[in-house]
Amino acid sequence: MATNFIFSVLRNDDVVALSRGMVIRVSDDRAVVRAQADTDDNLVGLYGIVGSGIAGVGGNAVVAISHAASEPILLEDGLTPVAGEPLYVSASVAGRATNVAPGIIAPIGVITDVWDYDRNSVVKAMIGVALA
Repeated sequence: MATNFIFSVLRNDDVVALSRGMVIRVSDDRAVVRAQADTDDNLVGLYGIVGSGIAGVGGNAVVAISHAASEPILLEDGLTPVAGEPLYVSASVAGRATNVAPGIIAPIGVITDVWDYDRNSVVKAMIGVALA
């Protein structure tokens, strides 16, 4: 993990396991689910990204990072990311980010390194919901 970051330990209430780098939101009862920019409701409580390994379903603990200097983040497949570009919550894939502004714009960070995108759809990014 980054040396400077803000995080919380929450619980996974999503119907899928949450992987490190997924974009998440927090519900009123402090449960974590994947964020998606397809509706305003799916962005309520936008928090940041999963910072731990895989958090299984059924209330398992999730380390959730809201601000960080450089963390891996999962992007949609088929993009051409470039360092310095803003990142947004994806409208088409829950839990992923994109460098292409969707109809409902929810900025979450700025790309700092694209070295692992072609292999794993992962980039490093400065994370902060109000950064981009």
